[in-house]
Amino acid sequence: RLSICNVRLFGPRVRIVSDSPDAPTNLQFLVDAFASSDSTRSLPLNALRINSLLISDAAVRRDVASEPQTPGVFNPSHIDLRGLSAHLSLKTLTTDSVSAILRQLTFREQSGLQVDDAQLRLVANRNGATVAGFRLQLPGTDVRMDSLLVNYRLGDTAPRLSDIAYSVHFKRSTFSPSDLAALMPVLGSVSTRFYGEGAAKGTTERVNVDALSVFTQDRDFRLMLRGKADFRDSVPAAEAAISHLSVTERGWDRLGAVLSALQQDAGGGLLPVPVAIPADMVAATRQLRQRVGDVDLSGTVSYHHDGAADLQLATSAGRAEVTASLSGAGDYTLQLDGHGVNLRRLLADDTFGATSLTLRSRGTLSLKEPVTLASLSPRGTCNATLRDFQYRGHTYAPLSLDGSFGSDGIAATARMDDALAGAVVSLRMAGDRYEADADLRDVDLHALGLLSSHAGDRISMRATAKLAGTDIDNLDGMLTVDSLRIVHPDHDYTIRHTTFSSTSADGMRTLLLTSDDLSATLGGRYELSTLPTTLMAALSTYEPALLTALGWKRVP
Repeated sequence: RLSICNVRLFGPRVRIVSDSPDAPTNLQFLVDAFASSDSTRSLPLNALRINSLLISDAAVRRDVASEPQTPGVFNPSHIDLRGLSAHLSLKTLTTDSVSAILRQLTFREQSGLQVDDAQLRLVANRNGATVAGFRLQLPGTDVRMDSLLVNYRLGDTAPRLSDIAYSVHFKRSTFSPSDLAALMPVLGSVSTRFYGEGAAKGTTERVNVDALSVFTQDRDFRLMLRGKADFRDSVPAAEAAISHLSVTERGWDRLGAVLSALQQDAGGGLLPVPVAIPADMVAATRQLRQRVGDVDLSGTVSYHHDGAADLQLATSAGRAEVTASLSGAGDYTLQLDGHGVNLRRLLADDTFGATSLTLRSRGTLSLKEPVTLASLSPRGTCNATLRDFQYRGHTYAPLSLDGSFGSDGIAATARMDDALAGAVVSLRMAGDRYEADADLRDVDLHALGLLSSHAGDRISMRATAKLAGTDIDNLDGMLTVDSLRIVHPDHDYTIRHTTFSSTSADGMRTLLLTSDDLSATLGGRYELSTLPTTLMAALSTYEPALLTALGWKRVP
């Protein structure tokens, strides 16, 4: 047994150098001097006790000559500690246990890393360890931990991971990312301080988070949750109950500043930026601030072989409830109810107002490994209803949408039965082929705010289209309009049947127009996108009455 009463070191200077990481240091002679040359004899040290080890204003430097310097960044090959002060009490150190108290630890490192104080009490034996009274203070950081309990079984070998259990409780703590700029230089520009507390317990195979709270001082960002995870199965299980996940408009600005700084990281730190930040993510935070504003998310999320979510979302642009489920086989359901959705803000368009909506969808997703957005291959049905939809000052009667989708295409039907417009529109898309049917009844474009003229006019028509192509300039197919009628107190204009068709071959395009009163053929090398002006000129010549009825100006 060796017991040391007090050790005091005032202003020691220590320098450790070597030519390369594997080369011996300048202190090798001390190691050799204390090494035993007789391996057959030893005096076992069963216990060591140091009542008080006090170091004040020490300087410790470590240099590896072959390694480059990195000014302003912590470098394990070039450590320069100044103002190192420590107070340690080693109550017991044996082969089976240790009991120690770190009462003080402070230092400054040349990279800018600074520890103002560190404290803890450690008790450990062959069955477990306890850390109490932990506190770490950096210039803008104060981390406090009430207790850390770790239980394990220590035999002749290291403990098995499955035998380790722990419990930890953090008191209210403060964290300033800029304190770690010496380890990750990009954090130097992050001025936001975070506050938090929490408690958790578990093993290496499962964890229970009893409480976790992280927030900024002015609550620009706030996260409060509890949950658990289990990794014993081949498919991990997890569930979380989120009390608050909120970001204010100013919080989006701060998040954008952090992401922008991470984008500009040039590396060189001891801790690399863990993920690549997409170039458009910073712009996305600006859009979220402008379009969505304050966000507060709450609810529950769980996943094992099946997944489920029940979430409530409140924003400056409206609120919504979302319920979703996903089975291990890929079957999913989704239900969304939106209330007071401010389309004017979301779309940045003053012609829109507010609306409420209901959306229901069910179907299947492909979950074959590796799972990516492109590999999901969704197939299913969707039903949606818009209520109190506002556009150009008019509040519409409920609008409904029913559809289906899959790898073979999309089919949808929209219905509207409003006092100022009745309509049923069906659309089918498969690859570059499109089919559509529309039935419009008594549509008052002026009252709906879609035309500034033609007050009192009502338009009715039926139309069918079968088209193929990737854009308007290579579009082939046929559009048929039946019973186009424009009704006004002073006139009634009707075209019973009109057909437009477009075909192309060998670079030549042919456009046919056939109606009760007009037939026309246009052939040659041209693009459909340039035709509107030409057609308006033709109508001005051959159908001026139609232009008058529509309120369009004649083209000279």
